[in-house]
Amino acid sequence: MRALIVIAIVALVGLGLSALLRLFGVDRRHSLIAGLVVLPLVVGVAAGLAYVSVVVITTLHLQVGGLVFGALATLVIASAGGVAMSTNILYSGFFLMGTLVGVAGLYLFIGADFLGIAQLVIYIGGILVLILFAVLLTNRISAIQLTNRAVQRGAGAGAAVLVALLLAMVALDTDWAVVEAVATPTTARLGDALLREYLLPFELISVVLLMALVGAMVIARRAAKDPPADPAEAPGLDRLE
Repeated sequence: MRALIVIAIVALVGLGLSALLRLFGVDRRHSLIAGLVVLPLVVGVAAGLAYVSVVVITTLHLQVGGLVFGALATLVIASAGGVAMSTNILYSGFFLMGTLVGVAGLYLFIGADFLGIAQLVIYIGGILVLILFAVLLTNRISAIQLTNRAVQRGAGAGAAVLVALLLAMVALDTDWAVVEAVATPTTARLGDALLREYLLPFELISVVLLMALVGAMVIARRAAKDPPADPAEAPGLDRLE
């Protein structure tokens, strides 16, 4: 009875989707295919994956924390691979965003709230956005052809597989201790430490960063005054004056 109710609901939603597509100018055939074929398939696949996931979690007695950690670790590894293997620098920047988001999630997962929020605010909200703007605003960046030579790919892939197998064996053979840790905020303690026992190193680091900023401005100003070796670089150097 419940299966018939679910099928009826999906059919009604499919008919509604077909009618909506017809209103937006989609022809009758494609609207019916989208509403009565594609939508039920998507719903069926999603329901099947959800059912299989519940069965696997129940059978293997998996914990939600382990699944969250696995999802975040997979996101970090997959995004890092995209950064390294993408041939488009803009796509590499977007993959880098996924890596940084995954790392921030891992920080928050282990209770390091300050590091997680700093990762989101500084690295994603500041540095990554600056990198993407620099890439998008650079003239003729798509015309530059730079390639790295790939040497001994087979040997590198074999070594990577061996290292992965070794790490898997160590992870499976190790008797990992399970500790029930209570997440406690760390921001207040870090702020108190920065303004007390670590105040002098904190101020010295700020002075070093200020000196680096001034040095970068001096180098950029000197590059703008020197005659460009390539006439094509002249328009870019004129903006620094």
